[in-house]
Amino acid sequence: MKIFLILFLLLPIFSISEEVVIPKIEPGKPLPADLFIQISKKIQPSIVNISTTKKQRMRQVDIFDMLLAPNAPVPSPSLPTPHSLGSGFIIDNSGHVVTNAHVVDQADSIHIQIKDDPTIYKAKVIGRDRPTDIALLKINIKDSRTRKEFTSAELGDSNKLQVGEWVAAFGNPFGHANTMTKGIISAIDRQIDDINLLPFLQTDASINPGNSGGPLVNTQGEVVGVNTAINPYANNIGFAIPIHNVKSILKSLKNNGYVKRGFLGVRMDPNKIEFDYNGKTHRGVLIVDVVQGGPAETAGIKPYDIITEFNGTPIASSRELVKIVSATPVNEKVKGQLFRKNQMQSFTVVVAERPNNTSQAQRSSVEKVPSNMNKAPYNLGFHLAQTDASLSRRLKLPLIYAHRPIVVEVISPSHAQRAGLKVGDIVFSVNGENVQTVEDTFNRLRDARENVLYVLRFDQPGRYNLKRIVVIKK
Repeated sequence: MKIFLILFLLLPIFSISEEVVIPKIEPGKPLPADLFIQISKKIQPSIVNISTTKKQRMRQVDIFDMLLAPNAPVPSPSLPTPHSLGSGFIIDNSGHVVTNAHVVDQADSIHIQIKDDPTIYKAKVIGRDRPTDIALLKINIKDSRTRKEFTSAELGDSNKLQVGEWVAAFGNPFGHANTMTKGIISAIDRQIDDINLLPFLQTDASINPGNSGGPLVNTQGEVVGVNTAINPYANNIGFAIPIHNVKSILKSLKNNGYVKRGFLGVRMDPNKIEFDYNGKTHRGVLIVDVVQGGPAETAGIKPYDIITEFNGTPIASSRELVKIVSATPVNEKVKGQLFRKNQMQSFTVVVAERPNNTSQAQRSSVEKVPSNMNKAPYNLGFHLAQTDASLSRRLKLPLIYAHRPIVVEVISPSHAQRAGLKVGDIVFSVNGENVQTVEDTFNRLRDARENVLYVLRFDQPGRYNLKRIVVIKK
């Protein structure tokens, strides 16, 4: 199911008021009649309305334009700058603000308003982390002649949340400033791989476009989540980033401007893998590719290895391996286990820093044929081109795909078209053999009834998925 991220919003939001203290509510006791009134009074002074301007760019150059003219400049003239709107909340008296990364993505200017404060403050991005969709801003306090410090929100502990617990969502949905809605925690650890690195909190507190970056608050008036996404096909199914995940990256965002994450340099099969060894069933992650010169290759990890343990933790899914590697300190030496050719083996790897590259290539069909493409043998019906460092940078391919053969044309009709091969597919395996070049690919193709290709396909924003393509000659 496709999930749309919430967009931005606008209008003032802040009240300078005396500190509100909410008594702790004992389990099993009734809620005070004015509880949500007190929550609103406590949290509203720290909530901000974020408006941005962004320079719209011309459409990205097509992959085939780049293949035909690899040295041609990419045009990107500025067009009118629309406003985008979102929410956020202040986390310290000096004016640091937490919001969603997508609220301020590509913004040329950021302005903030606070409830009951007529000043429109300028703000700048201190750091952002797209994998978790969190950004840290800093308000320019010099914009105000009177204000010396800001009122900050109190950050709670999302690890203590339980399903059924009351929460309130704050923000500026559809530009309606200073809006509060209430509901419960509907689920915790909600996995939505398409849009976030870490699991979400799910809530039925009403969240709408414009709530992005606003706080989700518990009955003590503490922030327990950052409102981030909605399910557009349902009523009141919203998602928030747990605040303990946010707190874990704030220091890095403030000091470095980004989050340093561990990097192994592998491409994994997303499917769960089980195998029998010594009379027992084992689980692991199938490695389908390794980055040339990356940590995994240096450690001797190869395609078709199955990693079963990393740093003492059993690994049962690709998501688990991503999480544990990401959380591993850069340059740390880590031991692990893998299964290769019916044997368990140990490995030691030095974790590197994850490259900050989340862009991807764009593809579409064209009539004009690139001059530097190569036709597949045996009349299979497709053409490849070899990416190099220059083309990979222009296509903004992730590091692991920087030197791979890429499909640039699929003839219609053809065996390849019937098999489902598509323009833009990145080939990494042919008939069970890893390939690095167009020549490798063609050498491993056979004049036979079947050729099995594994390709990586850009199916969703920021995600390449593994596809098995069986080209059959009838």
